Amino acid sequence: MALGFGYFYIFHKNSIMYRIADFTNDLPIALPHTVAGLALLLAFGRKSFGFVGPTGLAFTLLAVSLAMFFVSYPLAARTISSTIDEIEKETIDVARTLGDSPSKAYRRVVIPMLSEAIFSAFILAFSRSLSEFAAVIMFGGNVPGMTQVLASYVFTKVEEGETGMAVTASAFCVLISLVLVLILRLRGKWGASLIKEVSSKLKLPGRSKKNA
Repeated sequence: MALGFGYFYIFHKNSIMYRIADFTNDLPIALPHTVAGLALLLAFGRKSFGFVGPTGLAFTLLAVSLAMFFVSYPLAARTISSTIDEIEKETIDVARTLGDSPSKAYRRVVIPMLSEAIFSAFILAFSRSLSEFAAVIMFGGNVPGMTQVLASYVFTKVEEGETGMAVTASAFCVLISLVLVLILRLRGKWGASLIKEVSSKLKLPGRSKKNA
C-alpha cells in the first residue's frame, strides 16, 4: 500500500484520490491511539455502525494485526514519499520519453531506487507496531497466549506486581529497538548513495551537458 501511495504521489498528486489518501494517512498520527482503537472496534466489532456489519474481527489475532497496521502504515507511506522527493524528476522523465507508461516507469525506474526506502519503511512500521499498546488493547484485547503483545504483557505484569517479569520483557524490547535502530542507520547510508548513483546514470543528456 505504501508503494501505491508513492505512485499516486508522483503521477497523481493533484487527484482527489491522492488528497483523500494523504489526509487519511495523517489521521492515525494525530489521533490518540485509544480513539483509533475505538474507531476500529466500532467499525469492525460485533456492534458496528452498520456500514461494515458484524465481522467477528474484534479481539482476534487479525484485530491485533489490523490495529498495528493502522497506526504504523503512515510511517511507511511518509518514508516512501520523502525518498521520492530526493529522486530527480528528470530521472522519471527519461523513462516516460522512451514510451513507458506511468505504471511501467514507476515499476522499472522508481521502485528499484526505493529498495532501501522500502526496507527502512518496513523497519519503521515494524518498530512502531511493536510498541503499540492502546489501539491493540481497544480492538484486539489482552488475552494471554492469544492477543497479548509485548507492550500489553509488560503492562499486565506491572499490574500483577511481577516487576521482575516486566523488567525482563522491557529489556528485551530495548534490545530489539537498539538492533532495529542500528540497522536503519547502516542501511540509510547505503540508500542515499544508491539514489545518487542511479540518478546520475539516468539523467537526460541535455541536462548533463548544461551542468558541464
